[in-house]
Amino acid sequence: MPPGGVQGRGVALARGGAYDYGPSMMLDRGHSLRLWWCGQGGTGLDAVFHARSNDWATWSEPVEVLNGAGPPYQGQVAGSPAVVRTEDGQYLMFFTSEDAARTPDLHYQIFLARSADGIAWEHASERRPVIPLLDPGDDLDQPSAVILAGRILVFHSRKFGENKEVLAAESSDLGASFSLCNDGQPVLDGVGACDFVHLPRPQRFLAVCQAGRALEKLRFYLLARDLGLIAELEPAADRWLQPCNHSPGLLGDPAGVALDESIVPVFFGAGTRAGNSCWNPGGWDIHAADLYTGALLNPDCR
Repeated sequence: MPPGGVQGRGVALARGGAYDYGPSMMLDRGHSLRLWWCGQGGTGLDAVFHARSNDWATWSEPVEVLNGAGPPYQGQVAGSPAVVRTEDGQYLMFFTSEDAARTPDLHYQIFLARSADGIAWEHASERRPVIPLLDPGDDLDQPSAVILAGRILVFHSRKFGENKEVLAAESSDLGASFSLCNDGQPVLDGVGACDFVHLPRPQRFLAVCQAGRALEKLRFYLLARDLGLIAELEPAADRWLQPCNHSPGLLGDPAGVALDESIVPVFFGAGTRAGNSCWNPGGWDIHAADLYTGALLNPDCR
């Protein structure tokens, strides 16, 4: 096991001259690695892109597959994708956009799109947000989806004022309607931009979240089936993280189940600073690393 439990892979995908972050990926049919992520689209705003790889090194040409054109998004962003595939072969994408109906101040909410191939998407739920709000002033962002026993769990960040937390919502009708889990109590507190995979033996969840006031860290969490916290790990940033690291994602199967419970690949947007800010539009690529989960379960082995 590498020191700290994480081994960096370096840059996984780079378009050059544009920002890319917020990856959602799965090992799909034919062992093809499929990647959806948020990047600078043709309108100059956030859009969802797609590419695939058969060797983790060479990628198909990135294609913009979803943007915020049309009501209710009114040309706003469309990003932070979370993609799963159901047993009948339907792809579901939960993504973030701004709801133009909530005027005069726009707020982020989570919407749903459906696809037969993961490339051509149709907006669902009559383009209405699918995750309920706890408060009208909330911003919901960074969805992460897992299919478990026929139900869809969507973890998501909630920002209210200066506070952030991660909630979970559940659907038993393929995303048509959701109810909040745990009576709306947070799964994780004080963090946002997280991604989850299911670890089935025994049933647990692994999460990765961006951390640090300057986005300089990533933090990992292990949660029980009832979403109670078991352990957390914040690996040293040297040798595998960049000055800025944003919106990580974990590789799983089409239902969001980890492929190997001992080593879980993590992808994340990473790059350099522009002055004191991490917002450097030309300096964000998709990086990758491997998490050795034994570092969460056995602290003495880190």
